[in-house]
Amino acid sequence: MIGFVCASEFPVKNVDHSDPEKFSVPTLQTQLSTKDIEMISRQFPGKNTLVKVGKILNWVRKNFSRYRGRGEMAAKQSAQEIFTNRKLSGCNDWGLLLTSLLRNLGYPVVFMNAAGIEWAKRYRNDTTIEFMGHTFLEIYIEGKWIVVDSVTGEYIEDYDINDPVIPIPKKRPGEKGYFVYQKGLDHWSMGVHSIEDNEEIMRKFALEFPLEKIIIKEKPIAKLTSKN
Repeated sequence: MIGFVCASEFPVKNVDHSDPEKFSVPTLQTQLSTKDIEMISRQFPGKNTLVKVGKILNWVRKNFSRYRGRGEMAAKQSAQEIFTNRKLSGCNDWGLLLTSLLRNLGYPVVFMNAAGIEWAKRYRNDTTIEFMGHTFLEIYIEGKWIVVDSVTGEYIEDYDINDPVIPIPKKRPGEKGYFVYQKGLDHWSMGVHSIEDNEEIMRKFALEFPLEKIIIKEKPIAKLTSKN
């Protein structure tokens, strides 16, 4: 099982990035049907580039409806189910779908769950507040790993795979960045099957990790484009 962590293992240290190709193989949760793979391959031919990722995300925005599910479907669906239903709930669905589309086109992708850093500080003082997390992806493109927000298309090219802090605030009040508490192939491969599973790990992170030691390094944030 890749990437399942407990509080004593923060930050994540058990994901080996030295062989990116092992992250390009679709899993049970990210595999699409042969018919759908053929359709996607025709839709997005050519070399796997960063611009192509932007085109894929733009296609998702145009072809999938969105609804506010408040996490109720997080980790419960396969990418095939999401692809067939053409409906996206929260960031978990977006992240899983983009992971699936990219992997089925040959991109190596690491799936990541992260918790808001300022949220964790507030939660330590008030455990009744709503959970605030997000899904990010590490994508191996043109010889290096970058980190991408699969919802907004924001990405950091100057990215350190060993730094668990992602300085993308997502315009949330008071938030400055996110701390990656889990990395792996997908939810199911990491032992997560519901929003409750995710929240349990976030709770441990907020209550047990030395939050005062977290350093947020500002880095240039770019946005995916579908134009060459």
